[in-house]
Amino acid sequence: MQLETCTNCFAGKQKRTSFQSRPPTRRKASLELVHTVVCSVDIKSHAGLQNFVTFINDHNRNLWVSTLKMMDQVLFVFKDFHARVRYCPSLRTFMLESKEKPTDN
Repeated sequence: MQLETCTNCFAGKQKRTSFQSRPPTRRKASLELVHTVVCSVDIKSHAGLQNFVTFINDHNRNLWVSTLKMMDQVLFVFKDFHARVRYCPSLRTFMLESKEKPTDN
């Protein structure tokens, strides 16, 4: 008597592997690469703020968040952020990566 192969039994006995086969690569120096995102939310804060910008250091994942009253304040906030981190001793080069957040139309 020949039994049929059960694919569910084979799948249940397989070894599980992690999603990442290797750790994510990060920059060697602090602030060598900074990721930024500008976001807007539907609900206003108590102060009437509805927008914010984030800066994330790729080396150690430090996060800076600044709230914005209007979107045209992004350049001012970036200049302020850059002035704060400009004198960091480990800062060799400064590269900013921005991903546009999709908007609902």
